[in-house]
Amino acid sequence: MPGGRSSVWELNAISVDKISTYGSIGRPVPYFTSSGCRDTSPRISGNGRAVLGTKSGMTRLSFRTRLMIGFALINLLMATIVAISLRASREQATERTVMVLGGLTQVLERSISGMIQRIDLTLLDIAEELEETSLRRTDEPAMRQLLRRHYRHHATIDVLVVADATGRIAFTSGVASEKPVSIADRSYFATLRDNANAGLVLSKPVTGRLTGSRVLIFARRINTPEGRFAGAVFASVRTARFAEMFQSLDLGTEGVASFTDLDLNLIARQPEPPWAGATSGTRILSEAFSQAQKRHPGAGAFRTVGVLDQVDRMMSYRRLEHYPGYLFLGIGTADMLAEWRKEAATMAVLMAVVILATAMASCLLQLGWQRQASATAALDALNKRLLLHARTDALTGCANRRHFLEVLEGERQRALRYDKDFCVLALDLDFFKAVNDRHGHQGGDQVLCCFASVVGNMLRPTDLLGRMGGEEFEILLPETTLPAAAIMAERIRQAVSATRLPLADGQAAMTVSIGVAQWDRDGPDTSETLLRRADTALYAAKGGGRNQVWSDVRLSPVL
Repeated sequence: MPGGRSSVWELNAISVDKISTYGSIGRPVPYFTSSGCRDTSPRISGNGRAVLGTKSGMTRLSFRTRLMIGFALINLLMATIVAISLRASREQATERTVMVLGGLTQVLERSISGMIQRIDLTLLDIAEELEETSLRRTDEPAMRQLLRRHYRHHATIDVLVVADATGRIAFTSGVASEKPVSIADRSYFATLRDNANAGLVLSKPVTGRLTGSRVLIFARRINTPEGRFAGAVFASVRTARFAEMFQSLDLGTEGVASFTDLDLNLIARQPEPPWAGATSGTRILSEAFSQAQKRHPGAGAFRTVGVLDQVDRMMSYRRLEHYPGYLFLGIGTADMLAEWRKEAATMAVLMAVVILATAMASCLLQLGWQRQASATAALDALNKRLLLHARTDALTGCANRRHFLEVLEGERQRALRYDKDFCVLALDLDFFKAVNDRHGHQGGDQVLCCFASVVGNMLRPTDLLGRMGGEEFEILLPETTLPAAAIMAERIRQAVSATRLPLADGQAAMTVSIGVAQWDRDGPDTSETLLRRADTALYAAKGGGRNQVWSDVRLSPVL
C-alpha cells in the first residue's frame, strides 16, 4: 500500500469523531519524563492502573484526635465528680459543725438558765423569810446569819445584799464595805420600788459599787406586812463567771463564746480580745445574725466575720429562757474545714496524679502511634513498590506479561457476566533489531520507553498497556467494539509514526504493526485464543508490509 496507508475497511458504522467516546485519550500518564526516561513513582492498583494515595493517615489522625478529646473529657468528668464530692463533703462538715454548736448552746443555755433559777429561788427565799418572820432589821447578827447561810449554799453568787427602802445597803455577805453605799439611782432598784409585782428583776451589766467589777444584778422586792415597799434583796454575779464557764468548751483555736442581752450588748466573751475587760457592755452588730434571727427567733446558725476580731466563723445562737439575752458559740471556718481541706488537698493530689498519668499515657500513645504510622507508611510504601515491581515492566513502566494476562482474564470474566464487548491490540515495533544495531541496546531501550509513553498517553484510564517481551506489546480495550478498536489502533499507528526520538547518535524513527481482535462472546474464546487471534492479525500486518493495522476478521487490513 502506497505510503503505508489504505482506506478504512468495514468502518461505515462509526466515524472518526466518535473516538471521543474513549474519554480523555490525550491524558498524560506519569510513566515517563519528557526525555523518555521511566519515572518509577506511579503506583499500580489491583487492575494495573495508576491510583492516588489513600486517606488512611487522615482517618488515623482523626481517631487520635477523638481519643485525645476522650482523655480530656474523662479528666474533666473526674474533676467534676471530685469537685461535686468535695462540695458535698464541705456541706456535710458545715452541717456537722452547726449540729455540734447547736447542741452545745442548748446545753450551755440550760446550765445558765438553771443557775439563774437557783439565784432567783435564793432571793425569793430570803425575801419571803424577811416578810413572813418580820425579822427586825435592827437584829444585825440574825440578818447576817440569814445572808451567810444562803450565800454559803450558792457558789455562783459573788455578793448577797439587802437594801432598805431608801436604797442604802444595809447588810451584805461576800464583801464588806466601810463606807455607806446607796443603789437608789440604779434602774433595777427603781423598778422594784415602783412595781409591787415586778418579780425577779435583772440588770444590764454594771460596775458593782461594792466589788468594782462588771456584774449582773438579780434583785427581788421586799415588802412590809402591809405590802408597802421595804427594800430589796439582790445577788451580784461577776460577768467573768460566764467567761469562766465558757473556758470548758473546746471550740478550736479561733472559737468564741459570747453572752449578750437582747440588744446585743456584750455581757461576757471568751476569749477576751486584746483590750481585755473592755468588752462587757460593748454592742455587737451582725447583719448575718439579723437575717438569721428573723427566720429563726429562738435558735439558729449563721456565718459571719467577727465584729471584734474580724475572724470568719460559723456561729450558733440561742435565746435564754430565764434571762433576756442570747448565747453565741462560734467555730472558726479554718478549724471547721481543717479536715475537709486535708481531704481536698489529698483529692487534688490524686487528681493531679491521674491527670498527669493520663497525659503521659496519651503522650506515649501518641508517640507509639507516630512510630506505628511511620512504620506502617514505610511498609505500605515498600509493599506498593514491591507490588509495582511485581506488576510492571522494569524498563517501560507498563504492565508486565503476568499482570496483563491476569487483568485480561478478569475482563473476560466481567464481559461474560455482564454481556460486554472488549478488544485486544497486539503491537510490535517494526525493524527494532535494526534500531538496536544502529543505536545500541541503550538506544533501543530509550525507543521502547518512548514508544510506551506515546501509546500510554493515548489510552483511557480503563485501558491497559502491557509489554509481553522484547518489542511486543498488548493493549486491552474494555467495552470496545472492533470498529472502535480499529480507529484507536490507527490513531496509535499514526502517533508512533510521527514520533522522532533524539538520541546521542541521531534521531530514531518508529513504526508499529498492530493486530486487532474482538472477544467472541458467542464462541469458545478464552484469553489465550483471543491473544492468538490478535497475534495472527499482527503477523499478517507485518507480512503485508508493516506499519499497518490488520483485523483478525478475514485477516484483512483495516486501512
